[in-house]
Amino acid sequence: MVRFLQRRLGEFTVAAGVGVATSAAAVGTAWAAISAFGVAGTGTAISTLSGAAAYSAAMAALGGVGVMTGGAAVVAFGAGFAAWKFLGGNKNDPKRILKQLEAKLYS
Repeated sequence: MVRFLQRRLGEFTVAAGVGVATSAAAVGTAWAAISAFGVAGTGTAISTLSGAAAYSAAMAALGGVGVMTGGAAVVAFGAGFAAWKFLGGNKNDPKRILKQLEAKLYS
């Protein structure tokens, strides 16, 4: 497993970077949209609030800290995995994987 990761470290690094950038963009976009168009629980537009009130209202409108971090993690994983598969090309051919596993089993 270590050799596999060492050979594909560049691809893994790019995939991780893509995941982080994508999740940051998704969270930033959601935050901007809620801040611009959202309404607080009191009926006040979030865009008219400032400071802690604006922060609390935006977080509540987005579902709280748990939902935000969980959503960001799912987006990061999905984008990172897609980038990993894209960079890997056709290296994950099932026949090739079985042949490699068979070689490792009998060596």
